[in-house]
Amino acid sequence: MPRPFFTTKTRGHGLGLAAILGIVRAHGGGVRVISSLGTGAKFQVLWPAAGSEQTRATPQPPINSRTVLVIDDEDLVRDVVARMVEDLGYAAVTAPDGKTGLELVDRQTVDAVLVDLTMPVMSGADVVAALRERRPDLPVVLCTGYDRAGRGPIQADAYLPKPFRIDALERTLAKLLPLRSV
Repeated sequence: MPRPFFTTKTRGHGLGLAAILGIVRAHGGGVRVISSLGTGAKFQVLWPAAGSEQTRATPQPPINSRTVLVIDDEDLVRDVVARMVEDLGYAAVTAPDGKTGLELVDRQTVDAVLVDLTMPVMSGADVVAALRERRPDLPVVLCTGYDRAGRGPIQADAYLPKPFRIDALERTLAKLLPLRSV
């Protein structure tokens, strides 16, 4: 089965660098990429200086009091997208499948849902339909690495083609979840 992310290798997801970025950011660091056509790319991993304020593991409260549920059957994709959501200042909760995601929506406050289209057992389209029955006003973003053409009507509020950049996610969430005044 073809994977939704680009890779030149026969195995994998094409998300290795995204995973590295998530890990490095979690430790207060960053990644610098220097690239030019035909000469390759140079990656620099930047870590904070020992003893600096950023090396202390004090969890930062979300900038926004909104919670976004990320439903994706692929662990790496789900974790990277959740990290992106958190980097944008939202709280993130995750679910590995549609059934678990729907249970979370029933049990706790969720302000928006990002759901993968192609998942085993319960497809993203089935999850969207179930969410519309439970909470018709809940913003739902459909995410997929596959072409949506010919997949039938899906009542999502937005669509993000995988792989997407954090700025596309930021614009989408900002439209669906305007900042609340605290």
